Amino acid sequence: MKRAVLLLCLSLLFVAFQRTKPTFSGKWKLDLKKSKNLPSSFKSVERYSMEIRQTSDSMVVSPELRGGGQDVKFPVSIYVFNGKEIYHEDTLRLVKRWYSVKWLRQENKFSVTSRVEQHWMKDQRYSEKDVWEIRNDGSLQITMTQKFEPNDSTYSQRRYFYRTE
Repeated sequence: MKRAVLLLCLSLLFVAFQRTKPTFSGKWKLDLKKSKNLPSSFKSVERYSMEIRQTSDSMVVSPELRGGGQDVKFPVSIYVFNGKEIYHEDTLRLVKRWYSVKWLRQENKFSVTSRVEQHWMKDQRYSEKDVWEIRNDGSLQITMTQKFEPNDSTYSQRRYFYRTE
């Protein structure tokens, strides 16, 4: 009997401490006023949104924007939650990216660590770390920090999104 009670208690503890991954799935709209340190190109942006489809092991992100008299659908990004490095080439923005994705200790966050070669306007190489977080109010915050070669200068921004569907 004691053994059964002990096994039941251990099972309950195991279930209680299981981390459930949040769902980032849905349609998200960028809050331009709340976001911090956006690039100068965002001055003409009227709306920036993204649709996210998440499974247990990956996430597909489809961003688009409206501004400057244009509607732009950017190439899809696929994030695989396995910690392995993946290569992605964005031919629209002339960017080559090697990245890996992993869940952080907090159950509502994951990070994307990238090495980037950009050949649009000017050639640049930099590393980037993005932290995606579902906040307590249900919003999505993406904090991005870039470190540029060869002088290690940095640039950071914070984007706030709210779910529209």
